Amino acid sequence: MANNPAPRLSALHLDDLAIVVLTTPSGSDPADPHPELDEDTRARLRARLKLIGRHDWPSSLREDAQLRRGYTLRQCFRLVTALMLLDAHIPPSIAIPIARSNEVLLLRIIAARLADPDAISSPHDMLAVVPLGQFWEWLDPVGWREAEPYRIRSLARSELASLWSQDVGLGIAGQRLVLDVGGSAQTLWRWIRARRLLPESTVGAFRDEVERMHAEPEYQQFEERSKRR
Repeated sequence: MANNPAPRLSALHLDDLAIVVLTTPSGSDPADPHPELDEDTRARLRARLKLIGRHDWPSSLREDAQLRRGYTLRQCFRLVTALMLLDAHIPPSIAIPIARSNEVLLLRIIAARLADPDAISSPHDMLAVVPLGQFWEWLDPVGWREAEPYRIRSLARSELASLWSQDVGLGIAGQRLVLDVGGSAQTLWRWIRARRLLPESTVGAFRDEVERMHAEPEYQQFEERSKRR
């Protein structure tokens, strides 16, 4: 018997997805499942979404022949991580390689939080810490490369006070960008559920998919900065 195809979120809903994720505090319920924006603002948002797509992210037709039917839940989370990085003023040529290189780690953080999509924030929640350092890259190129600057580190919320301490094992110079990708994933799923855009079983299937990736490394370096086409 052939496997049933994974449910997909129609591209018609990507504008609303981006609005909800970027304007709702992580881990909160969306204030309005049907967000309203004027057409000019939506047009600018769609341009950003198209820009992400030009970098073959969250996927491409070469990778996923069914992409025109919509995004799988995993691809939705890929888009969320890219949107969060771009919203922090990281250009797409850097943001997309970061998202690609750390996808397994980010998916594990998300899957853990989706064990209970309605749970409130906890000191044990894992957060994603992105190293930053444009000047550091210029001033110490050897140290910058050796630090694997595109590798995201994970840190429990309770350890945020020690973000620059050697005790938490980051061991790198530069600045830090902290992203609650798990909380944003909870918000996204609550919005999808409120709109009934995907079956309830989709979350369980996603978590099973991540579990099957247990042997994959959390960081797989994407060698080159992606190029806009």
